[in-house]
Formats: sequence, C-alpha cells, structure tokens
Amino acid sequence: MFRMPSASRPTMMVLTLFLVYSLPSRPMAGGQAGNATVFKADMAVSPAAEKAGPQPEFFPLPRTLNRLERHDLGPLSQAERTQLDAIGDREPLRLKVGIAREIDPAVRVANLPEVSPGSAKTHAGGLLLRSASGQLLWTTCFSSQGAIAVRLFIEEAHLPAGTRVVIYGESGEMHGPYTLDSPLPSGGFWTNSVFAEAAFLQVQFPLATAEADVRGHLLTVSKVAHLNEKFAPRPEGRRVSPESISSLSCLVDESCVSASSFANIDLVSKSAAQLTFPVGSDFFVCSGGLLNPTDHSFTPYLLTANHCFSTQASASALEAIWNYKTPSCNAAFPDPSTFPKTLGATLLASDPSSDFTFVRLAQNPPSGSVFLGWTTADNSGSDGTLLYRIAYPGGAPQSFSQHTVTAVPNPVVCSSKPVGLFIYSKNTFGGTDHGSSGSPVFTANGQVVGQLFGSCGLNISDNCDTTDNSTVDGAFRNTYPFIAQWINPAGPAPCVQNATTLCLSNNRFKVTATWQSLSASGVGTAVQLSGDTGYFWFFSSTNLEMVVKVLDACGLNSKKWVFAGGLTNVNVVLTVTDTQTGVAKPYINPQSTAFQPIQDTSAFATCP
Repeated sequence: MFRMPSASRPTMMVLTLFLVYSLPSRPMAGGQAGNATVFKADMAVSPAAEKAGPQPEFFPLPRTLNRLERHDLGPLSQAERTQLDAIGDREPLRLKVGIAREIDPAVRVANLPEVSPGSAKTHAGGLLLRSASGQLLWTTCFSSQGAIAVRLFIEEAHLPAGTRVVIYGESGEMHGPYTLDSPLPSGGFWTNSVFAEAAFLQVQFPLATAEADVRGHLLTVSKVAHLNEKFAPRPEGRRVSPESISSLSCLVDESCVSASSFANIDLVSKSAAQLTFPVGSDFFVCSGGLLNPTDHSFTPYLLTANHCFSTQASASALEAIWNYKTPSCNAAFPDPSTFPKTLGATLLASDPSSDFTFVRLAQNPPSGSVFLGWTTADNSGSDGTLLYRIAYPGGAPQSFSQHTVTAVPNPVVCSSKPVGLFIYSKNTFGGTDHGSSGSPVFTANGQVVGQLFGSCGLNISDNCDTTDNSTVDGAFRNTYPFIAQWINPAGPAPCVQNATTLCLSNNRFKVTATWQSLSASGVGTAVQLSGDTGYFWFFSSTNLEMVVKVLDACGLNSKKWVFAGGLTNVNVVLTVTDTQTGVAKPYINPQSTAFQPIQDTSAFATCP
C-alpha cells in the first residue's frame, strides 16, 4: 500500500509520483459513468479440482551432507542489510520482505561420474547417489542465516526428459516436482519458498538413466532469496507495521468478523491471496484477488496493483499463498508453510492509469476458491456506499476492512489521483497497511469496484487516522477496457448509435467520451457525420469540442487507425471499443492541458 501526501503539502515524493503516473500520452479511462453500458459478473465458487498431478517427494539421503555439498551464505552483510532496509521511489508502495543473494561461485552441475547402486559421492557441490533400485539422484542444500524463508533461483536447466526437481526443508515441507527438461526462459526460474533458513534441492533423474547418457551442462543455481520476518511475521508479533506502531490499533483480524457483521465473509476470504514476487534483486509482498470471467470457465485470473509489479519477470516468479488466516479471532499466526500455494503467472495487462495489474495464474488455486464478481458501474461518486476488503497488511494473515465512499474527498484530493479514475473512501472499520496494496475492494455482494492504491491525506504516517486521510483505490471501471477480452470474452453488444455513442467503421467501433472540468463533469453528446467520422460536444450543441474518426487501414499495415482532434483543455477520456472482439482502447487528455492530437496508426490489430 502507498500512503500519498496531499497535494497541499508538496514534497519530493509528490513530484516523483506525478512524473511517474501523470504521463499525458498514457491511455486511460475515467470520468463519470453517465448512461454508459455497465458490464458485470457475479461471485462464484470454483468446483472441486481435477485429480492433482504428481506430488513432490524426496528420497532420504544415506548420510548428512558434508560442507562441500552444502552452501551456507552466512548472515547478511552490511551492504545487504542496507539494501533490504532501503526505501526507494516505489518501495513505499509495497512491503519489501527480502533480497536476492548471489551464490559465488554459482553451483553448476555438469557431466555425471559413474556411481554404483547403493553408493554415493560428492559431485558439483552436491551429493550424487544411485539408490539400490537404480534411481540416480543429486542433492544439495542452500542456507541464508537469519532468513524466515528462502527461495532458490535456477538460472539454467538442461535436464533429461522425465527428470523431476523438488525443493524441501528439514521439517518436511516440500514443493514441486518441477519439470525442467526444456530450456528455461531467459529470466530463469524461482522456486517456491521454503519456510526455513535452509532449503534442499534434489534432482531426480528417470529410473533408467545412465551416467553416460547425461553429458554437458545440466543445471545452474545462482541465487538464494533471503526473506525476512515481514514476509512471515512470527506468531508473537501481531501485524507489526514497517513504519509505525499506530497501525496496530485499527487492523481487524478476518477471523474476528462474523457472518452477522458481513454476510459473505466466508466466501470473500477464499478469494484473496498473499503475493510474493521479485522486482530486480528485491522481493515484495502485496495482496490480490481472483476475478470471475463471464464465461464461467474459472480461468485463474487475478487482479492486483500496477505499483506492486508490472513485468513478466515478476509475474513468472509470483508465489501466491491462499487462505492464509488465523484459526480463530486474534489467535497466534499459523505456520504459512501449511497453506496452499501457486507459483507463476502470465502478465496479461498492467497500467498505472488506474494502478492495476492483471495476470493469469500458471496453477489453479485450491478447490473451493471464490472468484469475485465485478462491475463497471461508477462508484467514485456514490457517496456513502459501503465497500469491503480482504488484505494481508504487514505480510500477516488476512485482515478485514470496511470503507465508506466519499464523492467529495475530505480533506484533500491528491492531484495525480483524480476522483473518477480513483475511488476515495473513509475507513469505517479496520484498516490497511504495507502489503495490502492491490487488494480488491468490493460491494456487499462480492463485486469488485477497484483495487488498493494507498492513502492520500494530511497525516499519512498514521494508518488509522480516518479524519485526515482517505483510502484510495484504482476504479475498476477504468481497468475494465484493458482486460475486457479476458473477463468478458463474449464482448459487448453490437454498437448501437445513440445520443452519447458513435458507431464508426461500418458500425464495428463504438466510440464514447467523458469529460471533467474544474467544476463539472459529464458524458459527451455524439453527432455522427459519416460512416467513419463524428464529433462530440460537452457544454452546448453550438460548441464543438472533439472530432474523431476510425479508419480501416488493413490494406496498408493490417491495422485499424484512430484519429482525433480537440478544441478543449478539460479532462477528456475517449474510449474506442471493437465490438467484434471486445477490446477497448481508452485515450486521455489531462485536465487544464490543450488537447493533444491522436494519430494512432496501430490502434487495433483486428483485421479484417
């Protein structure tokens, strides 16, 4: 979660964020909903999963690994501690919980020597063993002193087909099996977390593998992720804030909330995941939640925040912990190693305009997970509307909060997070903290309307100050055009021309506009001029504000083109939707800025 200073208290942080998030050329959607079409989906419970694939198991070793077969990185150096504690331009937005430590030299497994059945020998920094049954195994161990959990980075792998790799701890915690018998992506592969200082890695070759058949470079392990107590706070430390002890007083354990207080508490708690991921050489925690697509496919789509992560490298290493909650109200924290986990994701869309990231998980969440509904209705101006949230503040188990929408934020609006693009609310029960970022905020019936950006106000150092601070969520209605093709694959209805909608390029493209001045807002009135061209007026039918055309350029560059020009300096959001595919592309003109011409000659790659 990011806590943003108000615009009335200019600081270097405000300047930095304005430069990052207010790029005039970035497309985004926003403004007032007017009579725009509202798309939505309801919350749903996933069915029982199919029978799971191979389960991880490790082969016991005939002896303890010796010092040549173990790799102890020792405690963090002063430079590493400084890196872990450093707060950069984006770090206040996320909870930093660890760093990647280099293994020097990296552990590289190559040509295997002969090993007779029932014997073992040290090889390539590990123990090479052939069991009595003929199974060929290579095992090593990596440790990082003082870590609460560790992950291993496999930089390269060229293993024989059918080889399995597992990672495990001395307590019996196991993950995998990973099939690394095809080349890894250029970014390498991060394993699951093992909640201990040390993790064992075991390569299990196919039963009939002979040493002579295994030649060349097989495997490289080059880094260990050192994750600290913020990732998995100790049971005796309830929700310790990385900044201020003041946050402890308002956070509410999800297990303390009864169905009489919030009817759907049991359902929504099964939608939320604690997310851990790398950005560069640092590791962070955020929150996220599952979204239900309209085709009822239960494809594991997950919504979180753009400021958490926005690259495929981070998504590929995304580890999600599910149903991580206390067993009873304010009970000691449970062991996170005992909860279901998924690893990896494909980045589908991410944009700072409404601060969202949207991924498809590489593995299905546990059976009975709940996929939240969603709605594109504009809640930013719905004063007094109650919204709810499940999050993982401070990396601790699930927390619950309730918020009341404030259409006119009090005491301030942060300049780079305008109402409409973002939803402002007051915490009325519970609260948020670092690690809550990206957590979906939803209505009483479980329909998502946004995801957490952070706070804006005059006292952002105190998470529990609801008088001088507002909670800020990126509005889902602005996220929807970017992700509609996945969560609403049937797409919108055919374009129907009306007072606020142009239907251009043979009625294929639906074009709408919203506007917001310093004192008013509304939906543009549409006037069709030809099959490809139309214009909008905002204040008066005699005062033309913007002209737009959509051209078929499939014969030139296999694209549909969008051109627009304006005679205004108000905040304008132009949204062009391909009604055949459901793909929408929004464009924005910032407030108090002369309208910049739009000449997008690669707008839609949807020919013919």
